[in-house]
Amino acid sequence: MAQDFDWLPKRHQHQPRCEHIATFWRMRAPSSRVLTCAAYQTDTGIELRTSYSGEDIVATELFRGPNADEHVAEHADTWRLNLMLKGFREVDQKGEDIADEIEDR
Repeated sequence: MAQDFDWLPKRHQHQPRCEHIATFWRMRAPSSRVLTCAAYQTDTGIELRTSYSGEDIVATELFRGPNADEHVAEHADTWRLNLMLKGFREVDQKGEDIADEIEDR
């Protein structure tokens, strides 16, 4: 039998902080999906996140301390370079390949 806890006072639930700070890059995967790397300010530090969408998160890493913003940028660049070695291509906000734009000039 389920217990009834309606007599307990309702606690106001705190929404965790998750403010978008910056988008570092977007890359097209060999599967043609666009992967985005962005930083978010959270209650516990700065979170670096790569994702195909808001719900399809591939990787995250949390950074804290006085130099957190510098470490976030360094890691974002490391992730970008590693993905390029695996066949990912940089794209702009519209999803167009950046390398194609440079070659057309």
